[in-house]
Amino acid sequence: GVYCHYQVTGDANTNVEVQLKQAPRSEAETLAAAMGAATTVPGLGELAFRRDSSSLGGAGATLVAWSNGVLLTVLLNREGADQAVMNTAVEAIARAVLAASS
Repeated sequence: GVYCHYQVTGDANTNVEVQLKQAPRSEAETLAAAMGAATTVPGLGELAFRRDSSSLGGAGATLVAWSNGVLLTVLLNREGADQAVMNTAVEAIARAVLAASS
């Protein structure tokens, strides 16, 4: 798989993590449940669930998506940001990564 971690600002607690790997759909479903990502994101891959917080704890957004045998997770950690903006950001990152991987 591929793992990337980006510090978005000078604050070490503001970052984005993306992981991409080959996996069966069942693994994506299990991971989404384990990470607490339960909000369905229609039109994103064959399966996508979001959580309106960081799965690492604190503010942010978490997304688990699966398409064509590829499992993708996107974690955004950011205190004090607009939740709708963070949700849009993780969804946009997921769309771009899945498009590039197909």
